[in-house]
Amino acid sequence: TAENWKDVYRIAAGVTYKHDDNWTFRTGIAIDESPVSSAEYRTLRIPDSERLWLSAGTTYKINEKYSVDFGFTHIFAKTVDLAESTAGGSFDGTSSGNVNILGLSFNGRF
Repeated sequence: TAENWKDVYRIAAGVTYKHDDNWTFRTGIAIDESPVSSAEYRTLRIPDSERLWLSAGTTYKINEKYSVDFGFTHIFAKTVDLAESTAGGSFDGTSSGNVNILGLSFNGRF
């Protein structure tokens, strides 16, 4: 089955603020367009939608060799219509959902 996706853009911006020698803070925003043009081409398998990403994070420098990073992202996914028909049946409805992503890393230099 042809997906009939279209070309899209992702727009993102972010800032980094170095508070002092130990702390660095970051934040950012991104907007993803959906490559799916209408409910006719959206499937249960790939219920893609436009998304807004909001992110924030920090780095704590423990010493010259070690640091810890923490990051959080929340993705707001737009509610979209779905209309899929297969040989096994059909589905008409909506798809929606939001996502939280947490990241924690310990970094070492040698």
